Amino acid sequence: MKMLDNIIQSFQIIETFLNSRIQNPRSLSPEHEHVMSFTQLGQQMIHLFGNSRDCLDLLSEVGRSFLHIVEAQYTHFPENIFWDFDYFLVCLIRDALAEKENSLRYVREIEKKMIMLQELFGIQSPLKFRYVHDFMYGYDWIKWVQKDAENRKDRGPFSSEFLDYLIMRGLELHQNIHQKTDMDYQPLSHESEFRNVFSFSREPDVEIRLFSHLARQHLIPVETWNAEARPDWNKPYYDLREKKAVELEST
Repeated sequence: MKMLDNIIQSFQIIETFLNSRIQNPRSLSPEHEHVMSFTQLGQQMIHLFGNSRDCLDLLSEVGRSFLHIVEAQYTHFPENIFWDFDYFLVCLIRDALAEKENSLRYVREIEKKMIMLQELFGIQSPLKFRYVHDFMYGYDWIKWVQKDAENRKDRGPFSSEFLDYLIMRGLELHQNIHQKTDMDYQPLSHESEFRNVFSFSREPDVEIRLFSHLARQHLIPVETWNAEARPDWNKPYYDLREKKAVELEST
């Protein structure tokens, strides 16, 4: 019982941290405007994965790592709009359990990779993206899978292999920016500028409207607000998003 209480308390600490910085963090879910409380999220993970001693030990480690991940996301993406983590946690716990005796080490490795990604792509880096939406909701993942679907289609959107790819890609982009060898990734002109490599606006009001429309039409590759999400890479999500962005700009 004490271990259960400690796990729930670790999720309460995450909730306190984020709520003290963002008032009512948004969810992309079409059914509710704000994310599930992190306390409820912790309870949901216990319900989904059980309360055996091994699972509770793992969930204790997940709670500690998850706090560090959320702290890093806020530090490097303070203007991020949607804060869903439900499916991310399911993937983290499920993949860790598959590692059996190495499950705790796996959680710590994913924590390190996630924090490194935040540092590579966030506002304190030369890339300086404004949101984590393309990562957390699967747009980066489907692009990776579609390049080699036969070998990657069974790798999840938060798998260690995919995170490794993003880290290498981030390091490559840093080098390209420094050397000015990629026309799509040049140094930003102004300190207050965010990077946008898309043909449509990513300003907050536009981002909310666009992503909300896509979520209502089930055109989000990874519905991270849903613990039982079924990620889908086999649709032209990039093209559909751009088409919807153009439609919304004209209304």
